Formats: sequence, structure tokens, C-alpha cells
Amino acid sequence: MIEIPESTTISRQATDVLKGKIVADVINATSPQCGSRIIKEAYLGGCVYYCPCGQQ
Repeated sequence: MIEIPESTTISRQATDVLKGKIVADVINATSPQCGSRIIKEAYLGGCVYYCPCGQQ
């Protein structure tokens, strides 16, 4: 699990790197660690993507 300051930094870095780009095929992506399918769920008016294996 990441802490709030780390998540803020990661979010800022992702925003800078992805600005103007389109992220495609996240729904059909698989986790590089376990190979399971990445889950997409609605959260606080947006979407989150996560690996169910990584949430244990």
C-alpha cells in the first residue's frame, strides 16, 4: 500500500507524462506480477484500475 504523499507524487508524475496522450487497452490489460485481469471500477466520480491479487 502506498501512503498519501507518495500517491500525490505518483499522480503528479503520471499527469505530466500522460498529458495529451490517450491510455488504451487498460481494461483488457493483465497484471505483470500475477497475470490476472486488471479490474476497472467507478470510484468518487472517476474510475480506478487495480489487480485483485495485489489487493490481498
